Amino acid sequence: MAKLFYDHLIKIEEVSEELGKYRLTAVEREEILNTIDEHIHHRVLDVILQKLPREKHEVFLHQLHDGPQKLELLEELKKEIKDLEKLIGQEGEKIKKEILAEIKRAQKML
Repeated sequence: MAKLFYDHLIKIEEVSEELGKYRLTAVEREEILNTIDEHIHHRVLDVILQKLPREKHEVFLHQLHDGPQKLELLEELKKEIKDLEKLIGQEGEKIKKEILAEIKRAQKML
């Protein structure tokens, strides 16, 4: 899981703890966490691209490609998108709730 400019805004420790309750191999656990990480990334990008003016998309995507971990990217986006950190945090909370609900549904099926 690569470090990304918004990682500090989304906390998924609760999901990781929930997964710890199951007998998963290290490989299985890593695959699940990678899938969750990818899902979060796509949803955060969706939030950003929906709010960012269309003419700024290409520049943003190039900057993201060149330095996905750079906090300067967040600072630049905040100039364009009001309450960006709050929006990302809210999306992270929605994702976390959805994943925890999915884990509980899967548990009932076992």
